[in-house]
Amino acid sequence: MDSTRAREFVNDIWDRSIVPSLTEYIKIPNQSPAFDPQWRQHGYMDGAVDLIANWVRAQSLRGLQLEIIRDGGRTPLIFMEVAGDARQTVLLYGHLDKQPPMLPWEAGLDPWTPVLRDGKLYGRGAADMKSSIAAFVIAAEYFLKERPNHSGSIAFLLTSDEEGPAVDGSAKVVEALKAKLNAAVRE
Repeated sequence: MDSTRAREFVNDIWDRSIVPSLTEYIKIPNQSPAFDPQWRQHGYMDGAVDLIANWVRAQSLRGLQLEIIRDGGRTPLIFMEVAGDARQTVLLYGHLDKQPPMLPWEAGLDPWTPVLRDGKLYGRGAADMKSSIAAFVIAAEYFLKERPNHSGSIAFLLTSDEEGPAVDGSAKVVEALKAKLNAAVRE
């Protein structure tokens, strides 16, 4: 891969798409259910899931299948896959929930008010997984542009309950999705 071209690709998307989306994401007080027991009533988690799903759909991931799974009383999750020709799958995991505000913040900063200062974006959720989710989605997009005939599949699993005790965390999600993750999950 051409590292200069990759860097230009990432820098363009970072400025044009990722930072504006992260800015909107920070505004959503989407805390883990351990910290927001009324998460269903508040609707923040659904807003965060929809924001991230719509952002991913707006990217150029050729062959992307994206499903938002809302299973009864469990927290929603996003399952995405770009299928390849082989049975091998790379699974990338992330989470959409946030920790509580943990007040006070430095003067001029607030957990739900995004601030871009000296090239850094401040606000709850900007760094802990959400920028990482953007990074692995964009890395996959670039990989698919460079390797359109890749052999394996790329799957993404984004849960909404990772912070705190994670009642609906990874283990339960993987159990519920074994059929979808058949190539990625090994017993």
